[in-house]
Amino acid sequence: MSLPFTIEPLTETALVLRWPAQICPVTQAQIHAIAALLRQWPGLQECVPTYHCLAVYSDPARPPLHAPMLAQWLRQKEKLWRKPRVEHGRLRTLPVCYELGDDLIEVASHCELPPEEVVARHCQPTYRVCFLGFSPGFAYLSGLDPTLATPRRAQPRTEIPAGAVAIGGAQTGLYPSATPGGWQIIGRSPQPLLDLSQSPPTWLQAGDRLKFEAISPAQYAQLQEASPCWT
Repeated sequence: MSLPFTIEPLTETALVLRWPAQICPVTQAQIHAIAALLRQWPGLQECVPTYHCLAVYSDPARPPLHAPMLAQWLRQKEKLWRKPRVEHGRLRTLPVCYELGDDLIEVASHCELPPEEVVARHCQPTYRVCFLGFSPGFAYLSGLDPTLATPRRAQPRTEIPAGAVAIGGAQTGLYPSATPGGWQIIGRSPQPLLDLSQSPPTWLQAGDRLKFEAISPAQYAQLQEASPCWT
């Protein structure tokens, strides 16, 4: 049986597994199932997922990992990743104050929905943390209700606050630290998402599942003052 991805050289010590270029829950489940399997491979240094690719880095001090070798190994393990459990991964719940979303009204207007309906639809899905990127800990999430898809801002902001929850096109994402950005900000969370004193330093990991929980401005202030614990 043919593999649903290609395996290509990336560097002398790295390979990339490449699926069709789309955001697909089946592809995501396969990527994270294969990454979990490969972490048992002797000499593996790191697996880096994206929406439709998985980069595999091997230890330069060990014999390189060749594409035919990896393909053969994955065919032997095919039952473990071909149809993995979609619900695989930790389930996290993130409190979000949507009243603090600078662009919530603009997003609601674009989607032709009342703001409270945007909030309800944004909280309904269980999202998948597809990968972390752009800045340390920035979480790219799949699962956004298609009716909430909104183009990025024509003029990006020079600074978006830490904890911002945003929509960019058909994606939703989380800003773990204050950075420039062009996504539409629909809410803010008091939960710390990046802490360099922790190991790992990000509250979310690729492959996690995530639910949003709407909270009031008063609850946001209370949680922020209480310094939410890193759990």
